[in-house]
Amino acid sequence: MSDLKAYFLVIAVFSIGLWGCEKNTSYPEIPEIHFQKLVMKVYKADDLGNLLKEARVTFSFADGDGDLGVIPDTNDKTSLIHYSWMKKQADGQYVPHIFSSGSASDTISIPYDEVMNKDEAYNKLLKGVIDMKITIPYVGVADMDTVRLEFFITDRANHSSNVEISPDFSVLADSVRLE
Repeated sequence: MSDLKAYFLVIAVFSIGLWGCEKNTSYPEIPEIHFQKLVMKVYKADDLGNLLKEARVTFSFADGDGDLGVIPDTNDKTSLIHYSWMKKQADGQYVPHIFSSGSASDTISIPYDEVMNKDEAYNKLLKGVIDMKITIPYVGVADMDTVRLEFFITDRANHSSNVEISPDFSVLADSVRLE
């Protein structure tokens, strides 16, 4: 019977040891992002009856040094989402779409409060989901039958994440849902 007690004691100590070990979480210093979904829909018509569309792009992020998001009350504008509309040509190649404003790409600041995970902040680990809202101008989209959105983020140390690419869709459609 003492061998049986010793066996259970070893199993109990081993189990407590495994249970007590906390996995040390770490993320890379250079941010990583992963596309999750894109939802585009008409949200209103302008005074001329042109349909105005909005795309909401959702993606996950991880940043190991916690320097993501523009800190309030600073002039820092380095923590950004960079995105470009890429239109598919007849030969299957993608080229940047140039809007009437002359721009092929744009940026959106990443608000600090939206990315700061209070539970992980003490470790400078950030992980979460960002919802990016993009208004699609009515003018200059007639040739955007098949497009994709390419985007990446930069943190305050100016590290650039990987580039994520949405699946193909048509900006001419009234609504789109990609996951």
